[in-house]
Amino acid sequence: GIGTSVNITNLTANTNYKFSVVAFNGSGGSENYKGSGTQQDRITSPYISSVAFSTPAANTPIKIGTATLTITVDSDFGNAHTLQSGTVAGYTLTNFTRSNNTTYTADITIVNGGTDIPAGNDIPVANLVLRNSNSIDNPAYSQNIVQPNDPLDANRPTLSIGAPSAVLVKNSSSATYTITYSGEDNITLANGNITINQGTGANATADVTGAGSTRTVTLTNFTGNGTVGISIAAGTGADAAGNLTLAAGPSATIAVDTQAPTNQSTVVFQASIGVVPGGTVTIGNSGTTSNEVWFAPSGTTNFVAGATMTKALSGTAVSILAPATAGDYKLFVLDAIGNISNESTGTLAVFSPQASNLTFAAASIDAADQINFNWTNGGGDGRIVIMKTQGAVYNLPAGALTADLDFTNGTDLNGGTAGTVRSAPAGPHRGESAGRLGPLRK
Repeated sequence: GIGTSVNITNLTANTNYKFSVVAFNGSGGSENYKGSGTQQDRITSPYISSVAFSTPAANTPIKIGTATLTITVDSDFGNAHTLQSGTVAGYTLTNFTRSNNTTYTADITIVNGGTDIPAGNDIPVANLVLRNSNSIDNPAYSQNIVQPNDPLDANRPTLSIGAPSAVLVKNSSSATYTITYSGEDNITLANGNITINQGTGANATADVTGAGSTRTVTLTNFTGNGTVGISIAAGTGADAAGNLTLAAGPSATIAVDTQAPTNQSTVVFQASIGVVPGGTVTIGNSGTTSNEVWFAPSGTTNFVAGATMTKALSGTAVSILAPATAGDYKLFVLDAIGNISNESTGTLAVFSPQASNLTFAAASIDAADQINFNWTNGGGDGRIVIMKTQGAVYNLPAGALTADLDFTNGTDLNGGTAGTVRSAPAGPHRGESAGRLGPLRK
């Protein structure tokens, strides 16, 4: 009768059983129970027959993100069950949804840093409990999911950006960052994945090279002044399950200095002068101790101390030695990173007495502040230096035999600027040749 209870014994623990109910009719015969869902629920708990992954599909690695499971039950007779508890692979089931009388779905969200499960290892199901509409629960279901070909990968590959190869650069410099991947099976890092992080007006271009788990990002074509660094877009590395790297950066920065000194002619070396080899030349302070001040041939871009190049003791020095080799030299100022100023407007003329083919007769300074003299020229152009410590440089044209050097307006025989001497100096003066101009007095 109604309310009858039956005790079933000798059941094995942790084993699922199916039970059916048979009702006897008035003729003594029997038939399967076909009561309503509500009546059925009164006498039976939910029964779970299987749990399996539906997304991703079979033979597909399970990766970080949402995976969907199908939970198959005996008929719920139209009365939806609810989820009470349960985990799969250690992740709590969520989004429990009824599909039909025998099918439910639920999700797990696999987060980075979880436990990986290799292919061929069962995926654990723990304490999965459903409840019917009459608050009857099934015995906890804990049968593992057999996944012979589908690993669960809960750890994404990573990448790191190393320190820059240089911390201070100029426009012609290059600097590199080393990018190191770990746990990846494929790398797709390309130039378009690199963002240049611009500081206060500086910029650069990036180029990616390398193979294996290491890539090199080279920055060149620096412009402006300020700082630059890099960031890397997400998804440039992937593992076999399809997990992708996260974005990386910002990196450590590089200081960019592309502005060369500009005071080489206005402060440091203002006018052309002539000196003997190795002579001391007075210059102006370049303003920064870390600067380098050089005399070198016109057009020099690589500065190495030697017979044709000399460097001041510091950027704030007020004197520098002339090169040891006779010739024309320009002054250059280099900043700490190596930006090179334009060459000076003025020229340092270094004269070797043995190099001249000029000889001079006695000369004197007349009332018009001119030196009147004759010379013998071997047919080529030459020079004469009128100096006390440092003096004016005069170019002598080929074939000329006499001329006046005018100290009043400072012009030479070719019409160029003569230099710093503007009036006749007192005391001895020296010609470039073995011959000498005698003491010049007005």
